[in-house]
Amino acid sequence: MLFISCLFSCIHKTNKDSRQFENLLETSVLSKDSKEFTLYTRNFYVFESVGKELFNEKGYFIDENTESQYLVNAMVRSYVRSVIGKYDANQLIMMDKTEIEKQIQELSNSMKMETDYMNEFDIRFNVILVDKITIKTNITE
Repeated sequence: MLFISCLFSCIHKTNKDSRQFENLLETSVLSKDSKEFTLYTRNFYVFESVGKELFNEKGYFIDENTESQYLVNAMVRSYVRSVIGKYDANQLIMMDKTEIEKQIQELSNSMKMETDYMNEFDIRFNVILVDKITIKTNITE
């Protein structure tokens, strides 16, 4: 179990010349009828900074700044919980995961955070993929 938690806290660039990052994330969610699910997502996003101190000209981190990872995790978990919370467990079991991905992507595209904190950098999600969904509680209860 420790290996899984380490795996899902990893963040890395998709390649050395890109500013696109890949993030694996595990999110616990409740359905509309209070059944507990775990959703595993693979998130591809672009992180750009207004401040030159975060990135050099090729997009490499200059320091050990990991604020983007925590913010991305919070944003994705919020999107996932908003979408999953609209459906009951039986609907989620029957639903195609591409439909869930589409709704999460639409929600992420419609959200724009306007805070002083966000003025320093910009996070844009290219795609949020649902790897798998597991049920934590017994549906027949």
